[in-house]
Amino acid sequence: MIVAAPEFYCSYYLSQLLSIYLNLHPQVQMKLLCYNSKETIKLVEANQADIGIVAGKCNRPGIEEILIDQEDLVLVAHPQMVKSRSASELFQVYPFITYDLEGVIKECLDEIQCKPASTIECGSEEAIKRAVLSQTGIALISDVMIEEEVKQPTFRV
Repeated sequence: MIVAAPEFYCSYYLSQLLSIYLNLHPQVQMKLLCYNSKETIKLVEANQADIGIVAGKCNRPGIEEILIDQEDLVLVAHPQMVKSRSASELFQVYPFITYDLEGVIKECLDEIQCKPASTIECGSEEAIKRAVLSQTGIALISDVMIEEEVKQPTFRV
């Protein structure tokens, strides 16, 4: 069985779930692939992955979708970058760091009526979080991914 999912899901959820599944079914041979949502969908379409876990909707013929859970994306920036700026001002001053500008990210940007003046695309959610911590730019990140950082003064949500 081949399971493909974004790094965030592989790190935060699948490693634990797959361990439980493999304990129940030790004979199963499994491969876990870390790809962004867009690439994960392509792997499932090409029959190179049996299961794909993605953020947002798939909307592809021949692929069955099952909603597992919903997460909240939050706009984050280093506190020193915020300095009484509105979200719109942040998008004009700093690069928007993202893994994709389509799907759920685009929907969120449309909802808050913000358009980034510049973007940095990155394939790793952990790298995006680290870039925000080092004041490289701003990002939309799952609230689950930044639970610990929100308790510290290193992030501004």
